[in-house]
Amino acid sequence: MLLHEHQLNQERAARGELAINSIWFWGGGVMPRIMRSAYNQVWSDNTFAHALAVASGVTHCSLPQGAMVWQQAVESDNHLVILDTLQGKTLYRNIYEWRKCLYALEHDWFTPLLEAVKQGKITQLTITALNDHDMKNFVMTQRSSWKFWVRTKPLSSYAK
Repeated sequence: MLLHEHQLNQERAARGELAINSIWFWGGGVMPRIMRSAYNQVWSDNTFAHALAVASGVTHCSLPQGAMVWQQAVESDNHLVILDTLQGKTLYRNIYEWRKCLYALEHDWFTPLLEAVKQGKITQLTITALNDHDMKNFVMTQRSSWKFWVRTKPLSSYAK
């Protein structure tokens, strides 16, 4: 659908030309000899993340139901957890399902992770939020949870 709606395809259709509707990748690529990762383990149901983990020699696991289950399964290391359930809802502009998924992420992941940081079970939590134009990192440590004087901002203030 991305190619179908692209302006170039609309211009081609207006001229009576065939639309470009697929991209085929083959040959020409060279696998790097050494790939390094800052993470010891990747947790995700994303196929691309799984492939990158395998290519860099990092253990990959399926995403558990929530942070409580995840915390019971991990040992202390540097983990990458990819929570991308909002992506499909965003692409299809399904605000109701997006809101429902955001609530589930807060309940199942963010609140338990915040508590784990406050209790010192997690030394540092970095949440990276991506949009079409950039990314924002939010870093949380046990010490930063004491910053009660920092004014909280509404979620909408981070949107562009």
